[in-house]
Amino acid sequence: MKAKRNLLALLLSVVMLWQGFSVVNAEDASTVSGSTVSLSSSAVGGESRAAAKEISDAVRSVEMTLDNKPVDANTKIYYFTQFALKVKLALSGKAVSEGDYTVIQLPDALEAAENEDVPIKNDDGLVMANAHFDRGTKRITITYTKNAENYSGSDGSFTFLVQIDRSVVQTKQRVPVNITINGKVVASVDMDYQGVTKDAEPSFWKNHGGKIETYEDADGLTHYLLHFYIQVNGRKLTTDGVVSEKYTNIKLYDKLISEVFNYVDPSDPTRSMNWKNASDADQFYPRLVRGVWRSGYRDSNYVFHTAVDDTEANRGPKWALMKPQNNNEPAGGQTVHLHYAPDKRSFDYTVGDMGLEEGLELQYFVEIGEVPQDGTTYYNDASITGDSISMGTHHREFAVQKAGGTLNGKGFTLRIKKENEDGQPLSGAKFTIENKRTQIKKEVTTNVNGIAELKNVVREEYVIKEIKAPDGYVLDKNEQYITKEELKTSIADGATVTKVFVNKKEGEDKPASGNIVIQKKWILGGSSVQKPNKVKVYLVENGVKNENRVQELSEENHWTASFSNLPKKDPAGAEIRYTVAEENLSDFTPAISGTGDTGFTITNYTGDRVAIPVTKIWKGSGEHPQGLTVQLYADSVRVASYYLTAQNGWQHTFDMPKYDDAGREIQYTVTEENLSGYTASRADEENNGYKNVFVNTKENPNTPGGGGNTPNTPGGGGNRPNTPGGGGNTPGTPSGNTPRNPSNPPSNTPEEPGSVLGADRPSVGDQTVNTDRKGDVLGESRPEVKGSGRGATKTADQSAMKLYGILFALSVLSLGSLSFKNFLFKKREF
Repeated sequence: MKAKRNLLALLLSVVMLWQGFSVVNAEDASTVSGSTVSLSSSAVGGESRAAAKEISDAVRSVEMTLDNKPVDANTKIYYFTQFALKVKLALSGKAVSEGDYTVIQLPDALEAAENEDVPIKNDDGLVMANAHFDRGTKRITITYTKNAENYSGSDGSFTFLVQIDRSVVQTKQRVPVNITINGKVVASVDMDYQGVTKDAEPSFWKNHGGKIETYEDADGLTHYLLHFYIQVNGRKLTTDGVVSEKYTNIKLYDKLISEVFNYVDPSDPTRSMNWKNASDADQFYPRLVRGVWRSGYRDSNYVFHTAVDDTEANRGPKWALMKPQNNNEPAGGQTVHLHYAPDKRSFDYTVGDMGLEEGLELQYFVEIGEVPQDGTTYYNDASITGDSISMGTHHREFAVQKAGGTLNGKGFTLRIKKENEDGQPLSGAKFTIENKRTQIKKEVTTNVNGIAELKNVVREEYVIKEIKAPDGYVLDKNEQYITKEELKTSIADGATVTKVFVNKKEGEDKPASGNIVIQKKWILGGSSVQKPNKVKVYLVENGVKNENRVQELSEENHWTASFSNLPKKDPAGAEIRYTVAEENLSDFTPAISGTGDTGFTITNYTGDRVAIPVTKIWKGSGEHPQGLTVQLYADSVRVASYYLTAQNGWQHTFDMPKYDDAGREIQYTVTEENLSGYTASRADEENNGYKNVFVNTKENPNTPGGGGNTPNTPGGGGNRPNTPGGGGNTPGTPSGNTPRNPSNPPSNTPEEPGSVLGADRPSVGDQTVNTDRKGDVLGESRPEVKGSGRGATKTADQSAMKLYGILFALSVLSLGSLSFKNFLFKKREF
């Protein structure tokens, strides 16, 4: 009996010992493989989360619109019509928890037109809720996220695109549409549904692809495009007299009405883009298709099937250009060259002769020079001339109508701040803001606060010029530039870039004075450190900080300010050298670039990124080079370069990784190319972050230079080098898919830096990158966090390890006790 008990105790000890080892090993395995074990909230905390509840009063109103106009009983709805269900939310102050929901019940006659899932975001891009359409129940369920809890912002809205469900409504009829929430009707209309109709045969018609297409170029910029078609049918043209054999001297005309429109044409450098792949351009040349118009239908693969004939009884619902000799094959097209007007706002194309039964279609793309907003309408016109042809101008409009929450793709804001030499705001100043690539200009005027803004702009290069000074002030003739990189880095500051213009009063005889603009940028480098609410910046005069000259930068002034009415010379007549310094900020290091003439950029960086500033100063009379390339080295390996010019303020700030792949801190150095006829020196102020200040003094001022500009044009500094390029490059285009339905293009093929219309020279603001060095520039593969490669990071829950250790110790103690007892028992037997 005793032997049995001993055996049982031994087995129990072995089991406990095995359990301790297996649990410990399982714990370690979970941390390495990344697998996790889920426990319910009731098992962990003893209580479960409250069940999700329906929020029936979170919707203020529901409206149905078509092309931004209300849908009523007189609105004709076709089988292909997509109309908008616009829902206004009233979420502020509601007791909303994550998982709570609102249900909008659609009638059986409607269905989702496109996406069945639509995220609803706030102004910061956070998803507040998700809307989902269930085709079985015809319900739109809005499920709120954690971000919606304790929401105190303004009311929002979202748009859901719907259409008639042809499987339910199959004939032309009046369709009663009632939309309900919790049984209450919130929107109602008696729709005039036209059923499945047949398109009219084309005559002379201006058409579009039906939706906005997008293309991401080699710089990562998104272009918004519309595909237009001018369609002509010889059988349907209106004539003044009898045309016996053919039409002659036919000419097509097109005119852009919306000022943000710009033609896309790879054959014209000013109408092209910075293509991600050279072959992408092929799909966006203007094309002319000639054939004969035939009716038929398109199948689910968009293949056109020609009808037996085009009589009313037998014809199909759609029309397409087919080959005259074989009506079952699509007509072919060819690339054509359009004749653009000098302002590039219109074109004409000479067709020449056309048969009486012949048809044609001129296809081309137009770029929208802003981020399209839901509810915006764009306009374009087309016309035709020819012997005996009498057709009027065809006006075409396109209304932006898309699904989404309040944030429908917000663009950038260009802000102008106008003030006098005392820093007081000036109203009534007029400026032009020009997109340098498309040459589209917009005019803005400063308000009573001295502010003028252009919103929803796309990430391009812009030049700002004052064209009318405020009454009683002298025009500021200095142009200021905004680069693509400035816009990219402005995302952290609300996607707003501010430029300050200062006017002098007329007739005042003051000593020569100047103004210095300061801009602040932030590089957080993956750190959780919060930016301070405000930062003090001091003026430094000849190397001495002036405690009485201080400006405060904050979110409120978009981290931009200026020192105004500064004397250029001291009482002895010597020129004063101005720089800036800021107060010490814990957790941040400053990097300062610029001069008193061009303005200063102060970049504060932290985390795993580092900012390396560089400034170029020219001294000596006469002309200086128009540009100069600086090189950035990481541990003696060249990793990047940048082309400094007057347009970018002769300054730049490299944004680079702090550590290499092995976790070692990288040592960076900056050099510039050697210039004959100049003496090189440095003017660094290491104590305040004003580094890599290269000064070139002309040795013989009588020797003509390379042309160009002295660095007296403010603005442009502090550009981040995340994307190579940034000026002068031939712009980019849409993907390599068929022009009717472009999709995302293949992966990048980096452009050749500085390739301008075939010339091999650096482009304005062009930073090139050594791609052989991995992870040195944002956009390349980032290096691993310092300390990487030292084994797997254990992130699983280790809280039960103490318990397992105790069980393991008890097992060992039990086994040892049993062994010792047996030893004594056997010893006693001897």
